Amino acid sequence: MLDLILKNLEQLDFSGRAESFVESRFLTPLLGCLGYETHKDYEVFRPGDDYSRFKLRYPPVEMGAKSVKHYNPDYVPTIRKKSFWIIEAKSPKDVKYPFDYKFLVQGLQYCIHPEIQAVYLVVSNGIDTCIYAPYNATYFEGDFYSPILHFNQKEITKKWSEIFNVLSNEKVREQIEATLVKHYEKLSASSLDRNYPENLWRKIGANRTKISSQIEKHCLQLRFEDYDKPKSNFFKSISLLSADELKMHMESPLTTGKTISSFYLEKVLPEKSIVTVFKELISNYESQSIFRKEHTFVTLCELYHIAEEPEKTSILNWLEERKDGHLNRLNRNETILLRITRKHFIINLYPKVRKEIQKYLTTAPEIIKYAKQPTALEKTYALELLIHRESFNELLKKSDIELDLEYIELQKYEQSIEDIFKKAYEELSGNEKQISGFEWYGEGGKHYSFKNIMINKQVIQRT
Repeated sequence: MLDLILKNLEQLDFSGRAESFVESRFLTPLLGCLGYETHKDYEVFRPGDDYSRFKLRYPPVEMGAKSVKHYNPDYVPTIRKKSFWIIEAKSPKDVKYPFDYKFLVQGLQYCIHPEIQAVYLVVSNGIDTCIYAPYNATYFEGDFYSPILHFNQKEITKKWSEIFNVLSNEKVREQIEATLVKHYEKLSASSLDRNYPENLWRKIGANRTKISSQIEKHCLQLRFEDYDKPKSNFFKSISLLSADELKMHMESPLTTGKTISSFYLEKVLPEKSIVTVFKELISNYESQSIFRKEHTFVTLCELYHIAEEPEKTSILNWLEERKDGHLNRLNRNETILLRITRKHFIINLYPKVRKEIQKYLTTAPEIIKYAKQPTALEKTYALELLIHRESFNELLKKSDIELDLEYIELQKYEQSIEDIFKKAYEELSGNEKQISGFEWYGEGGKHYSFKNIMINKQVIQRT
């Protein structure tokens, strides 16, 4: 995908084009390739955007200006709202390379502006692009108007590594770090106090603990965001389904937030009575999967709160009789298969998946590496559900005698791997553990979620 975008940029025809063409067709895709506008932490601000931080209160002063005008840079790419470089777009029909200093002055002034303090200025007419480092040139006595990197449109693929290492949201800090080292060394060497370098180092890092804490808090917020957004999209799609389609989704594990049962009742109650819905939900209860039974309990608890007598009492009595979760043969075998699958995964599959994840994280984007790390549980969860669906369908075909004989063999196998599982479980990280995970489902021939559902839905009180 990246190669295709870069090739397209190399082939753009800028003949007679204006600045707006450079901005929309060249710079915007280029910024995407550099990792910007992929997440709200990597926003790009433009003139007219609602970003008070970059509406300059004190504009740069132009040479020979009789009056001071307010300007804004064309683009301000940011990393967590921090600006490290800015872009000035030029019309390829009006501004040719090499760029005259009069086309650079405004952008260079933006860089040294106290409200921006950008390290780099990028000037581009689409055909040619130059990267300038005004702070470095000033501090290290370089040429203010000499670019540190120039690339022609036709050279983007060839020079992509150099471009990416200077400007991308993943690499821009590395370049600045090297500059900071030079600043530190120059400032230290200017003193006659041999202790000055050490004292300066302490001053520079005085707030490191506070900043680390802020970063950690933000990463935690990003993890919650990563959890909530897919769930929100899921519920949006669920709301569009019919009552029968929603019933099919009740074969999946429960999720937090608004339940599928709520959507189901919203669809079905206008057409059917509470008595009819109640009877339909429990009609095949004994042959329902453990996930479907959990959904049935949730749905009946919600139905209980809107029902009137005598239906209210009927629903409560039915729930009370089954809240202790004694499992029939079908669900007993189903849950032990769930446990064995999860334990087998934790013992044999998780270590392999962890290694793959660690290898991936070495080159993964920073937002993945530090805030949204994948886990072995996430990577294998869909496979568990697929195995469960297929195994449960096979269980439905078996007689009681076959289920009993199978259960004896499954118990023996589970017991044989129990010690290995306990050791492997102790090595799991917090993110690799699932609250009330499948490894505990149906232990002792009972399922404890049913009573908890009634408590959480405020049908009964905790005792």
